Amino acid sequence: MKDELFSELCLQYNRTEAEIKSRRRDAPLASDRKAIATKLRNKGYAFTHIGLIMNRHHTSILYIVKTGEKLEYRKERARKYSEYYRNKKIEAKQNAEGNPN
Repeated sequence: MKDELFSELCLQYNRTEAEIKSRRRDAPLASDRKAIATKLRNKGYAFTHIGLIMNRHHTSILYIVKTGEKLEYRKERARKYSEYYRNKKIEAKQNAEGNPN
C-alpha cells in the first residue's frame, strides 16, 4: 500500500520504505519505525491502516505506539525531575552563601 505521508516520513528518517516494512529488528531501525508509526497515529491514521502500510498486524502497531508513548512520558518525567533537583541544588547553594535569591 502506497501512502504519501509514510513516504515523506521515511525520507525524513533517511530510511527506505522497504527498511521500515522489513522484519529487521536492530535498535536504530526499530526506533525509527516506532517514531513513524507514532506520527502516523497522531495524524489520525487507524492502527489497521498503519499496519497495512508498514506490513504489520494492527496489534503490533498498537504495541509500538503505546510503548513509544510510555517512553516519551518517562523521558519527560525524568527531565522534569532533573530540572527540579537542579533548581533545588542551586537554591541550597545560594542559601549557603547567604544570598536570599
